[in-house]
Amino acid sequence: MSKYDKLYEYLKQPVVIELYFDEINSIIGGNGLPESAFVPGSGFWRNEIHGHENNSPQVSAWYQAGYDVDQVNYEERMVKFRLNPNRVSAKKQEA
Repeated sequence: MSKYDKLYEYLKQPVVIELYFDEINSIIGGNGLPESAFVPGSGFWRNEIHGHENNSPQVSAWYQAGYDVDQVNYEERMVKFRLNPNRVSAKKQEA
């Protein structure tokens, strides 16, 4: 079980979700987000999927829930996730 499983569950609901980094820390528990999540250009909030063996657990959480990172505001420490209808449709076809 990944520490990001709870984030995946949380993201399975609305079309647009805005979360402060502190809220994500509360959702995932444990040690919370790594330092790289707070650094612009670190790639932590990327949307790219490079094959299942190379996926970062956080990318897998929002990708599998059908979301993309739409915007990251490092100053406010907030991220906006937007539901990707193409990915949601593909997931429904797999089920």
